Amino acid sequence: MQVHSKEPTSYQDENIVSSAWKHAAVLSNLRTLYRSFMEEYIIYIAREPDTWIPRYVGVGKKHKLQCKQRFHHVNSSKSHNEYLNKHITEKGPLHVSVHTVRCTAEQIYDLEIRTIKRLGRIRNSVYREINEGPLYNLRHGGIGGGGCGNVSGKK
Repeated sequence: MQVHSKEPTSYQDENIVSSAWKHAAVLSNLRTLYRSFMEEYIIYIAREPDTWIPRYVGVGKKHKLQCKQRFHHVNSSKSHNEYLNKHITEKGPLHVSVHTVRCTAEQIYDLEIRTIKRLGRIRNSVYREINEGPLYNLRHGGIGGGGCGNVSGKK
């Protein structure tokens, strides 16, 4: 069996092939550019150790996981979140599970917002919601916070 490669039969065919290669190169460059915006982030969920009820959801950059205070605010009872502080004082520390995700900052914020919305936040005096749930998060997620857990690097 002989295999024949089809060669361009006219100048127009050569232009089509050349154009296809140029488009493939552009797409490859766009993929590389998109990947350069992607980083490793984490989403963490603090749960009650005995019942596994989720109590807090947060996000951060993976390299900051090494920071000794990474989840310190969750179990410190010195958080800005009075509901979380009260829980830690009365019931003890929470178990924190960490999940790594390779994505953009906008995607990790969106994941945090969707996770908090799906699980639901407790009704509190500051932010009232219809979808009440077990989370002590005061806000719906996304850009916010600061310090060691801030994804954007801004305070």
